[in-house]
Amino acid sequence: MNAPSALWAPPPRYRFVIFDFDGTLVETEALEAEILSEGLAQLGLAISPAQVTFALLGVTARDAHARLEKLAGRPLPTKLLRDVALRLRAATEDQLATTFGAPAMLSALRQPFAVASNTDRPELARRIQVAGLSAKIGERFLSAKDVGGKKPAPDVFLATADRFAVAPEDCIVVE
Repeated sequence: MNAPSALWAPPPRYRFVIFDFDGTLVETEALEAEILSEGLAQLGLAISPAQVTFALLGVTARDAHARLEKLAGRPLPTKLLRDVALRLRAATEDQLATTFGAPAMLSALRQPFAVASNTDRPELARRIQVAGLSAKIGERFLSAKDVGGKKPAPDVFLATADRFAVAPEDCIVVE
């Protein structure tokens, strides 16, 4: 069977590819949902990682706590998300799994590309390195914190296109 990299290429009209990082090139979102589900279980709430993922889909970090409280049906400790972030960092300290086929796809990709992420720049750089993607991505990444607006706002995507001198309409975003 062909590797995923041999099966995917952006349509020819796109000159530049912008990838999200977490949940796209590496498996941090599933890990974060698992850690969050475990944290909720410690509070006596049986909420699966899949339910957590669905509840937080497209939600900014600022709104995540309120969304989780709605899912739980009760107030949650304010430190919950901070504790999850610390546990996620510890879990990704030494090893971070790439999504299936991501390294091969990046190597085979003929279009120039970059990464645009909500993760803050130092943590994003660390995750790129831990995942073994530094040689493929290099310095071609921007954090939403570099530009102000977090996804789902398009700011980081537009800034990435601008940084690499590509018109937004010539880009494709893989989220």
